[in-house]
Amino acid sequence: MKSNKKKDSKSLLFLYQAVHESVFPRIAAAKTSREAWQTLKTTYQGMERVKTTKLQLLRKDFENLRMKESDNIDSFFAQAIGLVTQIRSHGETLEERRIVEKLLRCLPSKFDVIVTTIEETKDLSNFSVDELHASLITHEQRLSRNENSSLDQAFKTQMSFERGRGQGRGNKRGRGKSQYRGGRNSSANIQGRGSNPNQNQGHGRSQQSRQHHAQGQRYEKSNVQCYYRKKYGHYSNECRKKQHDMSNRSSANITR
Repeated sequence: MKSNKKKDSKSLLFLYQAVHESVFPRIAAAKTSREAWQTLKTTYQGMERVKTTKLQLLRKDFENLRMKESDNIDSFFAQAIGLVTQIRSHGETLEERRIVEKLLRCLPSKFDVIVTTIEETKDLSNFSVDELHASLITHEQRLSRNENSSLDQAFKTQMSFERGRGQGRGNKRGRGKSQYRGGRNSSANIQGRGSNPNQNQGHGRSQQSRQHHAQGQRYEKSNVQCYYRKKYGHYSNECRKKQHDMSNRSSANITR
């Protein structure tokens, strides 16, 4: 009996020495090694279930991992590698190839070109996560440069279009006024004012007469026809009958 107690005490001592100091308070009150062992068994079985549940959640997060359009490669890889580290700390074994393949599937469509290139030219069984990170960083920088260049070009095109439209409006206003003024004084409009062609002819001849008189030249009137009397030898502004008729009309109007 004494030997059994001695062996049990020795076993209990070994248990005290084997457990972590954070676990020791749980078995410190045990009087036999069997009691201490049952306490440890219950404790670690419960902890194992918690560990399994946590691992299941981490696996789910890893499978649902996706890179957002607003994310960059550095921030996304930091999130992914942190998740992989937690899974491994819970006893799960993740091979490098599985991680690489998962990361390639997580990328948005703007990385489709580099993803296809890597899958077709690289041996993924020998392709590390660090190599994938470097390749994606290079591609992201190239995309950023092209995007900035496109924005600059679009801005320059818009500014050029705005300047051209402003100049076009100014030229249009200037031409419109000039054409309007020119149209008013053009011979076509002068002819278009009267409905009587003889009246236009008389105006034209009177204008020619004034021009010849202003230049001091003698002008032959034998071929000139008065548009009022339809006779030759004088202009309508020199027609006595016209002056007489107009005088009679004025007198009649005054009498009325």
